[in-house]
Amino acid sequence: FLSICWDVFNQEAKKNKNPWRKKIKTASDKRVKSFRKKRGSLNKLAVMLKEAVNPVCVVGGLVHGEENISRLRDLLKKLRIPAASSYQGKGVVPVGHEYYLGTVSKYLEDIAPGILKDMFFDADLIILLGLDMVEGVTSELWDLGGKKKVCALNCLLEDKTLELSLDMTINRDYDEIFAFLSGLPIQFPDNGKVRTVREKISRIKKENISADKEIGPLFVIETLNRSLREEDIVISDVGLHKQYASLFYDSRRPGDFLCSNGLGCMGFGIPAAIGAKSVSEGKRVVAVCGDGGFQISSPDLETSLRCGLPVVFIVFADNRVGLIRHYQKKNRKENPGITDFSGVDFARVAAANGANGFRVSSRGEFNRRFSQALKEEKTTVLQLDMTEDKYGF
Repeated sequence: FLSICWDVFNQEAKKNKNPWRKKIKTASDKRVKSFRKKRGSLNKLAVMLKEAVNPVCVVGGLVHGEENISRLRDLLKKLRIPAASSYQGKGVVPVGHEYYLGTVSKYLEDIAPGILKDMFFDADLIILLGLDMVEGVTSELWDLGGKKKVCALNCLLEDKTLELSLDMTINRDYDEIFAFLSGLPIQFPDNGKVRTVREKISRIKKENISADKEIGPLFVIETLNRSLREEDIVISDVGLHKQYASLFYDSRRPGDFLCSNGLGCMGFGIPAAIGAKSVSEGKRVVAVCGDGGFQISSPDLETSLRCGLPVVFIVFADNRVGLIRHYQKKNRKENPGITDFSGVDFARVAAANGANGFRVSSRGEFNRRFSQALKEEKTTVLQLDMTEDKYGF
């Protein structure tokens, strides 16, 4: 798959054989020199920790291996360091961990105002651990309050803005990092940050759900949190709904939530869910999709049925490409002619492929249909007709 930025087509082609070779070499050299200056050691990290009062860790999906993940969880508990996760890092620190703050992205402030401030305002040291910067975890998330030192451990760094904010980078084996840190005679005081953040997130979700009796994204994600088992898997397609699913689905282990980051390809939901089901015998797979992404890959409903790989698909149908419209509104350049489309009856599309399909209009009906779909082990599409304002931003 090749994704080409739209503005490339407006650029004039250079006639020389390789117009970018020199630029790439220069940029690469500068980046290498920049990182060499910031290379640190575990001893320097220990000094940073000893000088810190309120450190916060942001964990990504590059922390791998059951033993390393277990060591990280124990380390956070031992040192009393609050930890947030990226979308890809969900489940590395489980939702029930004593020092888990929640999932972060730039969309968190839109949905739950004030949470980023609660997480990062008083922090004086940010530890980035196992982050792939393609996820969009940038310094704007924690650039609140006073000056902070930032250390990146085993991160894939390509974001120039983030590079400038770093004080130190370290790349070592995880077992070496965790063994070293576990031996430090450090334990930070519990300032109640985790409790404050988790209670505020819970309150915002409850207020949102109780204020609106119709079906909305937070109601659906909370239903998934209540209904799914620890071994089940949730997939999110790309779109405005993805931000709710990624931020508020309660992951308890790595790999129980999957979404597309970086290029963020619409249409990811259906094939990813089928793929997850094919290697997850006995686990139930639920995919949360927007109508735009679902329409792109809907022919693969037939694949799900033919291969005997049942998935429950929840489709938020607002008859538009919501994430693009969101950015249009943000930049005050709305163009509904290229984001809106006529409604599609996905329940009938499901039936045409031999799957179960239902258009759901109330919370009670959704709960009933969803519970039934989980029991039946047959590919099911639940279409939730909703207006754009149900997303809330």
